[in-house]
Amino acid sequence: MLKVMIVEDDVMYRYALKTVINWEQYGFIIRDEAINGKDAINKLHVNIPDVLITDISMPELNGISLIKYVKENYPDIKILVLSSYDDYKFVRDALLLGAMDYILKYDLEKEKLVDLLDKIKDEIEKDRYNKILLKENKIMNDIISGNEIKDIKKELQGISKEFHPGVMLCVKIKELEAKEYDNNSLFHNIIDEKNSKYILGINKNLCCILLDISDMKSEFKIHNYLQDLSRYIIEKSYEYGIRNCQIGISDIFNDINRYEYYFKQAAISLEYSFYDKNKKIFFYSNDLIANKNQKLDDLLNHLRESTISGDVDKVKKDITNIFGFICKYKLSKRELKKVLLDLYIMYNNISRELQQDINDKLGVIELLVNDQINDVTMLEEEYLHSYSELCKTVGNKQYSMGIQRIVGYIEKNYRSSNLTVDKIAHIHDITPNYLSLIFKKETGIKITDYINALKIKEAKRLLRSSNKKVYEIAYDVGFNNVTYFCTIFKRKCGLTVKEYMNNGRKSTGNCLKEV
Repeated sequence: MLKVMIVEDDVMYRYALKTVINWEQYGFIIRDEAINGKDAINKLHVNIPDVLITDISMPELNGISLIKYVKENYPDIKILVLSSYDDYKFVRDALLLGAMDYILKYDLEKEKLVDLLDKIKDEIEKDRYNKILLKENKIMNDIISGNEIKDIKKELQGISKEFHPGVMLCVKIKELEAKEYDNNSLFHNIIDEKNSKYILGINKNLCCILLDISDMKSEFKIHNYLQDLSRYIIEKSYEYGIRNCQIGISDIFNDINRYEYYFKQAAISLEYSFYDKNKKIFFYSNDLIANKNQKLDDLLNHLRESTISGDVDKVKKDITNIFGFICKYKLSKRELKKVLLDLYIMYNNISRELQQDINDKLGVIELLVNDQINDVTMLEEEYLHSYSELCKTVGNKQYSMGIQRIVGYIEKNYRSSNLTVDKIAHIHDITPNYLSLIFKKETGIKITDYINALKIKEAKRLLRSSNKKVYEIAYDVGFNNVTYFCTIFKRKCGLTVKEYMNNGRKSTGNCLKEV
């Protein structure tokens, strides 16, 4: 659940905001409330939310000052602004400071709030993924921007003429074992200096070895030499007490000035160990990398089409193909996490389109955030189950995705007296006439009849289970006019409201048309 803090000095409006939707249904929980900016800052020190919803005009410390403080001290918090009609200048300032969007306080619409929350959730998921990428490969960041690259650059000056062609090796040892050794000295002891080998220490558990292979004419000979040298390094490391040594090997290169690129190749090769824990030597291959992104996009698009069509067998085959692709091409851990996130976001998007509750149905995002991706088979089973269940939901609906979205929207909002065909059409970006046409074509009933049937069904439930007055029930189910409610009730149920209350309450089957 994503944590929310509401900052609003008006207690009635705080209550209205808390009760306008079921927050937990959409993956949020209201964890804290504050009466002004000063109160909010004090509470932020104790409990940091994911989302801050704040009023602008408040005593002691207003919303603009609060947003400035939050963006300076808690930049990851997403901010929504509560706005009055005369707050335009302040809203503009808030958006410039980094607020994501605003909500009109006195025209609060459930669907608008839900749309904003979905938008925030997507942004948070993207931020989490970006953090994963930053956290996931510190070695790469060191190579690209750290001091280590400067040290390597100095060591490589003046030797470029000697390396044509050459190969880069990355030797990685387990961090706990690495603490006992100076790896630079260690590998100088393991490898003699013949054949122009350069040992470049990167950090405590990684060492780079630059090899001159200019005297080797065939790729077969080079490959065997690299295999033999790597095995020798691993065996000698074992004699020094290092039990976990792995080696990544770059492509052959002719330009030593591109050492950063080839170092990355060797480092990425090490990530292939994810697919084979027992393997020690990993070659980088451009042949494996070529065109894989396009192939993967095609597989993901096919999975989306299969899911939307409700074909469970196709979905299972698509998931199997995607994970087969992952293993065949031995995606790096960074690439694997991106694929898993793409699958996760696509699952969420389809679920939202179907108006499905998606909480906790696919827990991969937590594994991604906590860097606990250890078993491809387990991940495949997780996605197989979740996508298959989602696909069954599509199949059970029997309607096209567009009509499913519209039906879901109506089922959530039919109690609103403001629900009209025009409004539904506007929200779903189609004309009212076209909406009425396709709804009748697919469902067999008019859209207005469907809305009224839902209202009357709920009214019957309230008549049976509550002691409310008829006019109260009429308003509860979205009728502003009690007379009109009674007319529709008689038309749908074949009984007047009074007759139903006196004679039909005991039966739930008196309506002529149920939904």
